[in-house]
Amino acid sequence: MRKERKHILLVDDDVIIDFLHKKILKQAGINSTIETVYNGKLALQKLVDYNNSFNESDSVLVLLDLNMPVLDGWGFLKEFEQLKTNLNYDIDIFILSSSTNSNDISRSKSNPFVRGYLKKPLSLDAVTTNF
Repeated sequence: MRKERKHILLVDDDVIIDFLHKKILKQAGINSTIETVYNGKLALQKLVDYNNSFNESDSVLVLLDLNMPVLDGWGFLKEFEQLKTNLNYDIDIFILSSSTNSNDISRSKSNPFVRGYLKKPLSLDAVTTNF
């Protein structure tokens, strides 16, 4: 059975880039609900909250920035490792960062929860190719 893309969760503290990314996702024809949170701690709480209304046929796409206050992308991924086993829906995580640091790119590629590393700002081509 094909998973329904129930939600897209943008995890980024830059309000302007969030607005742009929402527009690009809609231009690409993505009709999923798109929510934004501004740090990794809030993102983890959203994932727990989704457990109340999502099930195994649902899927969440997380677009995760690396550099944020409170809990950054790396901290999110570390805590997500513990949380994942308690979630009853599928999650795809893509790093969406302006970092060109080769260590960030290789570190994200070696993380088992990360499906890809995309450069900010998100492009229409990146959306149609990856989602």
